[in-house]
Amino acid sequence: MRRLRIRERTVPIDDVAMYGSAWTSLQRAAQAAGARAWVFRATEPDETGMSRFIEFVEWLSDENDPSALHRAIAAADANLKNIAAASDRGTWEEWTGS
Repeated sequence: MRRLRIRERTVPIDDVAMYGSAWTSLQRAAQAAGARAWVFRATEPDETGMSRFIEFVEWLSDENDPSALHRAIAAADANLKNIAAASDRGTWEEWTGS
């Protein structure tokens, strides 16, 4: 089963470069685990002046080990959380498809 994780994140303007580096680490970890990861940045900051990002991670779930991807990207994901926490809405929202 294919899965899609969607997260929204706001990042202080001064931390955008650090966020980009941390996202690249997550993207590489996801790719090494056979997943795809991509991110979009809003063209305008939010009402508090923060940069807004929406992150996607897509993977084929292993029915014998459904949390394999979560473990593969855990360290990179924790680093992202240290820079900017994901919003409550959409955190680890997962979609399934064929």
